[in-house]
Amino acid sequence: MNDFSYCKAWEKEQRFLGAADEEEVQKAYVKAELIHSLHVDDILDLYSAKCIENNMDYIPEQATTFILRIKKNCLKRCLKLGELSFGSRSAALLASVLKENDHFARLYLEKNQIGDEGACALAEMLSFNRSLIHLDVGSNGIGPEGFELLFVGLLHNFTLVSLDVSSKDGLSRNRLGLKGASRLGELLRLNPAI
Repeated sequence: MNDFSYCKAWEKEQRFLGAADEEEVQKAYVKAELIHSLHVDDILDLYSAKCIENNMDYIPEQATTFILRIKKNCLKRCLKLGELSFGSRSAALLASVLKENDHFARLYLEKNQIGDEGACALAEMLSFNRSLIHLDVGSNGIGPEGFELLFVGLLHNFTLVSLDVSSKDGLSRNRLGLKGASRLGELLRLNPAI
């Protein structure tokens, strides 16, 4: 953008801001921040949950680094949160945020430790969220009970078309079991989107 077009854009923005009242301007800025990615307060809450789950001290400098990493991984309607040592508390917090957030189309949570409780929180979120088309929960230590709940949560979600529940090398392997496999079969039979 050259200096002239930048100045024109700035003038246009100032005319808009001058015409709008202060509350409208603030709402526009907040909305712009939310559309770009997660709100900073939500990211800090995720960092706090991660610290609690991993018995880590909350260090402000690391919180800043965490915010920058999340912001970098929130591009093009993708939210990439793999390998961040998230547990069930982080998953529940993220699920509550994504219930109301319709910006992200893809959520990658591979190689965390969300377990059955985190899968339960995601299942509840998926019954509300209508923007996600892909979910990756590979290698999260999810067992048959967690998968059963996750698959039941997806029975009436017709926007999600891709689901990765694989187990990758390392710890936190997923275990589908007979219960989970039974619910997966039911999901595939009743939900044509997946």
